Amino acid sequence: MNYNVLEIPVNLSARSRIVAILTQEILKREEPKAFSIGSENQLCGRFSVSRVTVRHALSDLEHRGLIYRKHGKGTFAHGRSTRVHRNIALLFKLRESIQQRAILELIQGAQTITASLRSALILISTSPKEWRADMTSSLGGVIVMPEEVTLEELTVFRDHKLPFVSIGESHLPKPRFIPSAEELGFFQAGQRAAEILSRAAMTGEALSDFSINLPVVEASTL
Repeated sequence: MNYNVLEIPVNLSARSRIVAILTQEILKREEPKAFSIGSENQLCGRFSVSRVTVRHALSDLEHRGLIYRKHGKGTFAHGRSTRVHRNIALLFKLRESIQQRAILELIQGAQTITASLRSALILISTSPKEWRADMTSSLGGVIVMPEEVTLEELTVFRDHKLPFVSIGESHLPKPRFIPSAEELGFFQAGQRAAEILSRAAMTGEALSDFSINLPVVEASTL
């Protein structure tokens, strides 16, 4: 997966700026195995911030699966071969839709990406408002089949800063993929949706950033 991260905005908070800079540095490194990114004291000195700010930033990076901490030994970034990608969910409230050929193709496409990243595609038919907090926080993003999904239910994703992509024409807000026989089938839509959600979860980029090179996606800021 290509991780050429976009330019860092100048108006970020100190915490977000540290996260953005370290994310870029980690993803640009070619090491397959883990490597140190410095102690909390070193990071405090480098960014001229308090230890509290550094610890919050490191927690954000850990939640993204980019780093891990060893007590008494320091903070380490995952290398390319050990990087942890969070799972992607496919939300379909109409359970019978899972038997449709198009949805099966979508699932197969998404699974080719999640398998390559050593994560999983989780099929969910219950309302997001019923999801346990620990399950929601463990996800990297959600592919939404829009039938029967309400705008109110999408607030769960916004509250958890969980990126989502809906599939097909719908009443739901962008971003969304619109599969067509000419440009993008359901298999390819599943691949691209899983790919950009996995990347957004890792880098923290807004999905609107992906519309530059994806003319088949209708995207806007969440």
